[in-house]
Amino acid sequence: MVKNVEEHCKKLDEQMQIMQQEFQEQREEQSKKNEQISVQLETLSSQFQAFLAHHMMEKDMGSTSKGILQTPTRGNIEGIPSKGKGPMRGDANYGQEQHRAMFNAGLPKMDLTIFRGDNPRGWLRRCNKFFKLNAIPWQQWVEIASLYLEGKAEIWFEGYMCGLDASLEWEEFSKAICSRFGSREDIVEEFNKLTQENGMEEYVERFEDLKSLMHSLNPVLPESYYISSFISGLKEDIKPMLKILKPGTLLTAFDQAKWQEESNNILARKNRFTTKPGMGRSFGHKCIAKGLHMMEGQEEEEFMDATAGNNSTVIAPDSKIEEYGLSLNALADNYAHNTIRIRGSYQGKDLVILIDNGSTHSFLDASIAGELQLPVANSPVLAVTVANGSVILCDSYTAGFTWFMQNYEFTADLRILKLGRCDMVLGVDWLRKFSPILFDFIKMKLTFKKEGRMLELKGIIETASLQSMTVEKVQKNLKTSIMGFVGQFFLIKATAATLAGLPNPAVEKLLTVYAEVFQEPTALPPGRRHDHKILLHTGAHPVNCRPYKTSFFQKGEIEKMVKEMLSNNIIQPSVSPFASPVLLVKKKNNSWRFCVDYRRLNEVTIKNKFPIPLIDDLLDELQGSSFFSKLDLRSGYHQVRMYEEDVEKTAFRTHQGHYEFRVMPFGLPNAPATF
Repeated sequence: MVKNVEEHCKKLDEQMQIMQQEFQEQREEQSKKNEQISVQLETLSSQFQAFLAHHMMEKDMGSTSKGILQTPTRGNIEGIPSKGKGPMRGDANYGQEQHRAMFNAGLPKMDLTIFRGDNPRGWLRRCNKFFKLNAIPWQQWVEIASLYLEGKAEIWFEGYMCGLDASLEWEEFSKAICSRFGSREDIVEEFNKLTQENGMEEYVERFEDLKSLMHSLNPVLPESYYISSFISGLKEDIKPMLKILKPGTLLTAFDQAKWQEESNNILARKNRFTTKPGMGRSFGHKCIAKGLHMMEGQEEEEFMDATAGNNSTVIAPDSKIEEYGLSLNALADNYAHNTIRIRGSYQGKDLVILIDNGSTHSFLDASIAGELQLPVANSPVLAVTVANGSVILCDSYTAGFTWFMQNYEFTADLRILKLGRCDMVLGVDWLRKFSPILFDFIKMKLTFKKEGRMLELKGIIETASLQSMTVEKVQKNLKTSIMGFVGQFFLIKATAATLAGLPNPAVEKLLTVYAEVFQEPTALPPGRRHDHKILLHTGAHPVNCRPYKTSFFQKGEIEKMVKEMLSNNIIQPSVSPFASPVLLVKKKNNSWRFCVDYRRLNEVTIKNKFPIPLIDDLLDELQGSSFFSKLDLRSGYHQVRMYEEDVEKTAFRTHQGHYEFRVMPFGLPNAPATF
C-alpha cells in the first residue's frame, strides 16, 4: 500500500517538473516578443519625431512665401520637398512622405479670393470649403482669413480686433462680418419674407442662398419645410399650380416652377383672348353669368432661338398646335347633376370612372398610377390651360391600360394627371371608338356597341340625404351667406338614457353594483384629517364686502339655490365677521352657476406650495384603459369638509341673509391642492 503511494507521488512530481519547464519556455518566448514590440515602437516613435520635425521646418519655410499656405502643385506639394531635398529610400520617414505625396498629388491649384466688403456670406462659404479642403486647424481660420481682407474690410477688422481682449472664434468672426457688410435683417426673418419679384432664376438663386444659411442655423429642418416656403413666395399666377402638383423634392419644385413660368409667358405672347373693335362696355351692359366651364390645353412644339443667346423656350410662329381639352368636372371636388360616373376595377382595385364628353383625351389620376405601380412613360409636355389663365402640365402617360367596367374589359392609352374626386376620365378619344353612343341622363346610363355586341353601362346614382342643423348654425349661415337653402324644421325630443338601454352588459352590471357612487350626495361627508384649512397672514383683518346689485330674476335664482344648499347641509346660517359677495354666471345650457367672489379673501390667504402632477404624466398612466368615468367637480369638492375653525371665513352675503360653507367651496386658492 505504501509502495503504491510512493509511486503515485513520484509520477506527480515528474508531471509537475514537466509543467514548470513548459511554463518557463512560454515565458521566454513572450519576453522575446515583448522585446520585438519595444523595438518596433521605438522605431515608429523615431519616425514620427522625424516626420514632425520635417513638417514644422516646411511650415516655417512656407510662411515666408506669399500667403500662409503654399499652393499645392504636382511639382512642389506642401510636405513633399523638391527633387534632391527629400528623404532617400531607406530613411526612417521615407514611407510617410511617399504616402502624403500620393494623397496630395491630385490637389488642384487654388487660392482664397480677396474680400473687399461685397457678398460676405458667399465669401464665408468659400472660406469654409478652402479650410476644410486644406485640412487647416480651426484655431487658425480667423488669422488666415484676415490676410485676405482688403480696403474697408481690412480697416474694419483692425478696429474690431482692438476692442477684443481674447482671441476671436470663427463663428463670432462670421457673425461680425455679416453684420457689418451683409444685410441688416435677421436670416430667419429675411428667409420668411422672401418673395418672387422678378424672374424665376433670380428668385431661385436668392432662395438657395438663404436656404444654405438657414440649414446651417437649423440643420433639423426637413425638406418639406423648404418646399412650402419656396411655393409660398412664388407669384400668384404660379403658386396654385405648384400646390396642385405637390412636388416631392426641392429640385422638382424648382423645375416645375420654371416650366410654369415659361408656360405663362408663352400664353401671354400668344394673346389668345382679344376684343373686337366696338365691343366696349356701355351703359346698361349686363355681363353673362360668371363661371368656368372648360379648360383647354395644347401640346407645345418648342424650338431654341439661337439668336437670343439664352435658354428661353418659345413657340415657333408656323408650328402646328394640337388642341386638348379637359372639363372642369374632372377636376372639381363635387359632381354635377349631368355627369355619368361608372364603377370600374383594375386587379381588385375599385375605380370611379367619369364619362366626360367635355374632355378631348382620357386621363388617369397620378395617385392611382403610383398606387397600382403602372409603367409610366414620358411624353411631350401638355399645357392644360384653365379659363382663368392657369396652366397644368402633363408630361407622362401609361400605354395599354386594361380595366373592367361591369364585367366588360376595355383597353386605352391614358395620360397621367392629378384629378379631383374621380380616379379616371374617359374623354372624346375613347368615346369615338364606340360611336354612336346613347346617353340617358334620366336613368344615368349609356348604351353602345362593342365588337358587334350591344353593351349597357349603368352609372352611379346619388341618393338624396338630409343633415341636421342646430339653430346657431342656421343663424350663422343666414348672416354670412347670400344664398338661401331649403330645410325642414321639426322638434327633436331627447330622453335620458337608462341603464337598461346600455349596449354593454358588463358596463351595465358595474354601474348597478356601484350605483351609490354616481348619486348626488345629500348629506355631509365625514370629518377627515385633510379637511380644508384657510390660513391668513399675520395681522389680517376679516374680509367684509357689500353684496353686488342683482336683478329681480337673479334674486329668485339665488334664493332657489340657497334653499337647495341648505336642504343638503352644504351651507348654514352665519354670524361671521367675514362676508364675500355673490354673483351668478350663465352656463352654456342657459342655466346659472352660483359663484362667490373670494378675491379679497384670497389676497390675505397664505398660498400652499403643493406639487400639482403634470397632465402628461397623468395621461401616461391611462395606457391600456378602455372605460373611463367622469367626475363632477362640484360633487367632488363638496366631499371635502371645511376645518371647523375656518368655516366662518367662507361666509358669503346675499340680499336674503348671511351664510357660510360647511364643505370646501370653489374659488379658494388652495382648494385644488386639497382636492
